Amino acid sequence: MIQSGESLIQQKIKKIILDNIATANLNNETDIDSSLIDVGINSLEFVKIIVAIESEFDFEFGDEVLDYRKFPTLRSLFDYVERICSSSI
Repeated sequence: MIQSGESLIQQKIKKIILDNIATANLNNETDIDSSLIDVGINSLEFVKIIVAIESEFDFEFGDEVLDYRKFPTLRSLFDYVERICSSSI
């Protein structure tokens, strides 16, 4: 699941996905440019992931980005969370 070179935030988000989505398809071969759909996350599961990320990182996603289509890939989700976390330091 966790590859060298991944940030701590990426590792935590992958763990959140695996812990919350039984059908998640994440492994060492998973490219961060994979779509959320390819990883096994649908729009309902996306909400579950967002709630868990908000809890883990102690912030709330802005209303403008709560649309599932705003995060077409794992990378886009990782980048958003990393931006929010780095701006709150």
